[in-house]
Amino acid sequence: MTATRLGTWARRNRWGLALLPIAAVAVLAASSDRLDAYYLMANPIRASVAEPGQAITFQTQAVDADGSHDLAVELSLAGTTPTSELWGGDSIDLPDGARLVRVDLALAAPPESILLGCQMAVVDTEGLRYDYQHLPIGGGSQPVSPCVPEDTPGPRPSLGALGGGGLAPDEEPRPERWSVGPVFVVPEDAEIEAVLVWWNLPDYAELRVG
Repeated sequence: MTATRLGTWARRNRWGLALLPIAAVAVLAASSDRLDAYYLMANPIRASVAEPGQAITFQTQAVDADGSHDLAVELSLAGTTPTSELWGGDSIDLPDGARLVRVDLALAAPPESILLGCQMAVVDTEGLRYDYQHLPIGGGSQPVSPCVPEDTPGPRPSLGALGGGGLAPDEEPRPERWSVGPVFVVPEDAEIEAVLVWWNLPDYAELRVG
């Protein structure tokens, strides 16, 4: 009785069963599309790597209301240094088991390049990532963008109908070469292995610490 029922069911659904492998492939393809759109594009995946002491020209794109803009930025990591204050001099009340690390980074790019919107992180030897925080927990503040001088950040991204774009009134152009010193909150025992810099994921620059 059971065999007969199964046989009848199989004959009745033979076309559906035949299409199952195709459906499975379609589901996997759709899943891979979502993976590319939501995971790969939201995480640092494709690295341009600079070994300790090496300068790198990182080529990427920044996006604003006017579209994509090609960027070519020279990056050179001088090192990471323990510090007791945030970038700009603000103090901070650190939680137990935490410390501050300053990243000393030299950059070069044409003054007309739109570099606001850069993001930065440090990675320790355990593979844990600590992102740059403009308003870190514990008080104080740092410049919003960790890759440009606070007083001369250069042209701003376009906001489309809302305006923006270009230099602010009475603002001096950004120099062709400059240095930054963003500060990160990390665990006391974290050993920094690399500094990550990006504008538009999944592409990023990885500057390894000596």
